[in-house]
Amino acid sequence: MTSREIYTVAQAAELLSCSATQVTRLIESGRLPASDIGTSRSHAWRITRAAIDQLLESRTNKAKPPKASRVRRIGRRRIVIPNIV
Repeated sequence: MTSREIYTVAQAAELLSCSATQVTRLIESGRLPASDIGTSRSHAWRITRAAIDQLLESRTNKAKPPKASRVRRIGRRRIVIPNIV
């Protein structure tokens, strides 16, 4: 962990490997907690390292959806076999 605990939108975007616009959207949607230290006309968001770590953890803990079907080849034909749960 770095010694810096509070990040700007640009710094958070670099840590999350996305754009600053995407970080702003995450903040505005409520998925990334942040503090607004700017004015009502100009936002200046600050994000804690804990909030970034929590977002990264929630992204990696999502279960992958099951495959919808399997495809088998018999000769030149492709047969789709539905996945039965």
